[in-house]
Order: sequence, then structure tokens, then C-alpha cells
Amino acid sequence: MTVREKLAQLFVVSFSSDTSDISTINAINEIKKERVGGVILMNSPLTPAVKMINYLQSISEIPLLVTIDGEWGAAMRFDSIVPFPRQMQLGALSDGNLVYKVGYTIGKQAKRLGVDVNFAPTADINNNPRNPVINTRSFGENPLLVSNYSIAYMRGMKDAGVPGSAKHFPGHGDTDVDSHNSLPLIPFDKKRIDSLELLPFKMLIESGVDMVMVAHLQIPSLDSSGRPASISGKIVRDLLR
Repeated sequence: MTVREKLAQLFVVSFSSDTSDISTINAINEIKKERVGGVILMNSPLTPAVKMINYLQSISEIPLLVTIDGEWGAAMRFDSIVPFPRQMQLGALSDGNLVYKVGYTIGKQAKRLGVDVNFAPTADINNNPRNPVINTRSFGENPLLVSNYSIAYMRGMKDAGVPGSAKHFPGHGDTDVDSHNSLPLIPFDKKRIDSLELLPFKMLIESGVDMVMVAHLQIPSLDSSGRPASISGKIVRDLLR
């Protein structure tokens, strides 16, 4: 492979089942021309989405990594599928074994649809009631419970053959801004972040999570340059890696 092709393998591009959608058109072109490594499905009808996944695989010289954000199962992206409870509902359970079973079933479901990676679980601690984007996606406000249930969910999916991703590093729970739309500021010092926000990520990494998703957050105590965490060498390379 050329250097350009190796670089292209690092890219995951979005698509849907709609052949007239610009993201799908671009994905097809980039698979053929650039040999990108992966795709991520946005919301689509079930049968057309599976057919599109099969088509994209057929035109790719190198098998694609097919991914979704499916925190409450494939229903988060495919229609006509019954959703699993959100993580906050699972956090109300008294038995982590049930969370493992949910993770395992979500993984089996994803595999049957041709999905290789599920970007879940959410390992953020729900410690800000004004958070517009995490809230019910978190297992709760207890750091140890969030850690243990995230591990159970991750291990369930992994045992089903689907790698998961701990997100949103180093912690998106204590914000009141949606990072899809703007850049939240995390004003806390290193000691607070290390002892609270980072706990679930540390435990997930120690437990063998396959990957970590870095959040778009501004964290001056970890990088004073103002760079978002997602492109910060100090946060991604020096802290996470």
C-alpha cells in the first residue's frame, strides 16, 4: 500500500441507505478512489441499510470497518428494530450481569447486520443536570457504578465479537453545552479530572476496551493552548496514549 492508501485506512466516512444523499455519494467515491478504511451509518431504514452495507463491502478492495453509534442498540441507527433501554435506565439496575447481557445482545444484533464496531458505551459521569447531550446516555452520577457498568457493557459486546469504544474522553458529563454545536469548557483542575472524570476510562482501559473516543472539549488544565481535546497532542498523545 502507498502512504496515501495507509492514511486513507485511518478514515471512517458517513453514509446512509439513500443513494441520492451527498454523504453516501461521497462515501462510494472515497471507497473506490481513496480506499478509505471504514464507514459509519447514520439513520436509515433497516433493509436498505443492510443492502448498502453489503454493496459498500463489495466495491472495497480491502474489507471495510462498518461502524455505528448504537448506545441503545442498532435501533439508534436502523429503523424497525426494538431499542434497548438507555444507559441511565440500565444504571438503575442492581445487577451488573444484566448490563453484560444487554451488551452481549447488542453485539450479536450488530454482527447480524454487518456492523463491526459499536461506538459505545458512554463512560461519562452524569454530574451536571443541565447537560443537554449526555444525561440519559450515562449510567448515572456514581463514578464507580459508571465504571463497573461500562465495563460490563463493553465485555458483553466484546464477547459477542464487536469491539466497543469508551467515550467521551476525558469526560463530557459536567458540561452544559452540546459539543456537536459548540466547544464546551471544562474548567476543573487536573486533580479533580484525574480522580473523577478519568476514573471510568482508566478502569475500561485496564479491562481491555479496544478503543477510546476523544471528545471535542476545551480543557485548559490539560492543554492551555485552547485546542479541543480531540486534536490536542497533550491530551491524546501524552495523557491518553
